[in-house]
Amino acid sequence: MKLSDKLIGLLIGLMKNSAQKGNLANSGLVLEDNKLLASAESLVASGHDATAHSERVLVAKVCRLKKQQLYARVADDFRC
Repeated sequence: MKLSDKLIGLLIGLMKNSAQKGNLANSGLVLEDNKLLASAESLVASGHDATAHSERVLVAKVCRLKKQQLYARVADDFRC
């Protein structure tokens, strides 16, 4: 799928906003049926949360929108 200029502009704007807050210049989008469902930027520094990368923030937003929970398990053996 090719992103429209509007969506690319949204990503760039989110990246700039993130960087201006002292975060990494990261952003993301989730599309459903070719429509924007959610967007997010990195909030690690400004939110004082080392886990608040744009991808994780985006997944949390989508889960809230869909009223679903996401469960993840961290491997006990970090060599894997």
